[in-house]
Amino acid sequence: GLLFFGIRPSLVLCFIICFGLQNGRFTGSMCGLCVGFMMDYLYGPSLGYYAILMMITGYAACAFYINRFSENVIMLAVYAGGVFCGMQLLFALASSMVGARMENIILLLLRYIIPSGILTGLCVIPINAFVRWLFGFNVMKKKWKISTE
Repeated sequence: GLLFFGIRPSLVLCFIICFGLQNGRFTGSMCGLCVGFMMDYLYGPSLGYYAILMMITGYAACAFYINRFSENVIMLAVYAGGVFCGMQLLFALASSMVGARMENIILLLLRYIIPSGILTGLCVIPINAFVRWLFGFNVMKKKWKISTE
């Protein structure tokens, strides 16, 4: 993956947000579920841990986005950064509920979450352009009539 000064943006979250914004909440949540199962299989503590958290993130990211800002890439970048910060705080809450020991949450915010959220927001701009181009072909809508909610 990309690594800038020891900070890594979440490209997976960028794709989940962009796919969900182009095709609706259901697509966002199902992309999150599939990605979460892959994360569980590769390095998750148990099956379903990341799947549920990423599905909730994918649904919430697409449900709360205001459509009148859909043409403004700056608002999309700010929104994606905020979603990343919220997702990481959700992961921290779930980890603490399971009993994992973590460092100070303020230190974690300043050292990792906020800088990674900024980079995720910057990375969502080209990914959104690619996903809009990809969905511009309307391949799935013509054949299976998937609603955009």
